[in-house]
Amino acid sequence: CQMTSPSWSSLELTAKSWSTVAPGYDSLFVKLFDPWTQDAFMKLKEHALLCTNQEPQEGTGALVTCCGPGHELLPIADIMGSTCLGLDLSPGMITIASNRIVQANRKNQVRAVVRDCMDPPPGPYRAVVSVFGLQQMPDPLLALERWIRVLAPGGVAVIIFWPSGGNSTVSMVEQEGPWARFRQLVTSKNNSSANNNTIHNSAGDNSAWYDKLVEVAERAGAKVLEDRLVQHEITWEDRTQLWEGMTRSGPWHALRLKRGDAFVDALGDEFCSIYPANTPIIHAPSARLLVLRQTSHKAKK
Repeated sequence: CQMTSPSWSSLELTAKSWSTVAPGYDSLFVKLFDPWTQDAFMKLKEHALLCTNQEPQEGTGALVTCCGPGHELLPIADIMGSTCLGLDLSPGMITIASNRIVQANRKNQVRAVVRDCMDPPPGPYRAVVSVFGLQQMPDPLLALERWIRVLAPGGVAVIIFWPSGGNSTVSMVEQEGPWARFRQLVTSKNNSSANNNTIHNSAGDNSAWYDKLVEVAERAGAKVLEDRLVQHEITWEDRTQLWEGMTRSGPWHALRLKRGDAFVDALGDEFCSIYPANTPIIHAPSARLLVLRQTSHKAKK
């Protein structure tokens, strides 16, 4: 039985959690989250291929931050017709990503390395892509700024993330549904926002960053090409698949490390109580899409 976690740093907790869930995430969540991944590919094709013909003098063609098990890397390399570098803090995720690359015999074009995505290699890159990574960053504003600053002039960033709070009227993943219910239950148990994650959100419920993203992007030299919510349906076989998947193979697993299995399992009993057994659960969460183009040869300081 997993007991309450030792005193891990945020980065240590994130790396351990995602390494533990990596195989389950690859088998379950890659498919569930694929509609948003396809959105990223579509926007990359639409915008990145229209950028200037100037090739970066160094670095790789595309950078993928928070690449997870690497399912995005080969398609992005194909879209860009260039090399692709994937970064992830989790060794477990990078192991799966690296195996994907080897099995496809693409080691000469695609790489995946363990690295803190708050500190990307300098590039410059023709494209930066991140799907469901920004909300995991301990400082999302600084992360976005750094990702933009490693773009070559004319380069494009496609960022999709689960929105958190904010003052905007369209700022939540879902206002009702299973993920909203989880958030409400955790909030009530904690009586604070310290562990209040709708979807693995290392920034917690401090939503000030959410409304400042465009300002930060523009200050880093980017032009906002698109900024909107994208909504897709997710279908779970039943309440058991949802709860076990989210807490043992997905974003809610970190709560097991923070609070222990006993806490999470008791929470699961309460969570599942409103859903009939052996009945599919369908909901339609919204993610925020940002498409940004680096317009300056030297980003503003």
